[in-house]
Amino acid sequence: GDGAATGAHPDQIGLLRRAPSPVVGLAERWADARIAIDDPYMTTFLPTALHARLERVRSAFDSVTDNAVGALYEPTIALTTQIRATITPTPALTAIDMDMNGAEQQAKQTAQFAANREALAALGDQIRLRALGGAILVDPAGLQVRKRTALLPDLHTVLERDPEGPRCLGITQLGLFEIVRPRREAPLHERDASAHGRALAMARVCAAAGDGAAVEAGLSVLAAWDADSFAQDAYQRQTGRHLTITLNPSLPPLSWRPAGFTDHTTTGPATGRHR
Repeated sequence: GDGAATGAHPDQIGLLRRAPSPVVGLAERWADARIAIDDPYMTTFLPTALHARLERVRSAFDSVTDNAVGALYEPTIALTTQIRATITPTPALTAIDMDMNGAEQQAKQTAQFAANREALAALGDQIRLRALGGAILVDPAGLQVRKRTALLPDLHTVLERDPEGPRCLGITQLGLFEIVRPRREAPLHERDASAHGRALAMARVCAAAGDGAAVEAGLSVLAAWDADSFAQDAYQRQTGRHLTITLNPSLPPLSWRPAGFTDHTTTGPATGRHR
């Protein structure tokens, strides 16, 4: 950014301005959509201009939406009844492997082409919803390279619907779709694996438990929770209790587990859900 805008030296790194919250960003993108809200306290954090669009509901997420959100934290997702995708982020790029389900694997090339084509829209949704950015390589399910080339027009159409403007650069010699998508925010898997993401995942699990949950946490998770007074207040409003969390120095910094848990299995950065 321009250091002169903040009075900072051009060589210094600092926050120029905060990006709009996800709710504000979505509200701007879909100007006619209502905003369902199940916690009146959240109104104080939204711009006054959006208040006329608020609709008080018992639960902002119905079961279908809640399950869809939960699925975004899983590495494997069903794109259609015939094709699933395994999404593997690495430091350099994100690899997406598309596979036919079960008996569908023996389908002829014509049927495989149709199945891959049908799955492209859902694939584009997953890329957008997970906020994947940078280099993305996609391996379609079971198609010969010449058949994969025929999918390019449909892939371009799907990518054009993404407001971030991703581009398909073509097909590699290995037959992989090469996509580049602007990285304007941290992708979901990075947020979930951060100390703050782990602390919020811990709170979600404990709130869903419906009892007086107490947990032990590693140093990073505990520090992130202690620093987020907003999340603490939200947890108390939704559950009617405080979350009892204590430091366990023997746990990895990004891990947590129920208090008194004796098994060596703990939650860690590999998943957003308690196991």
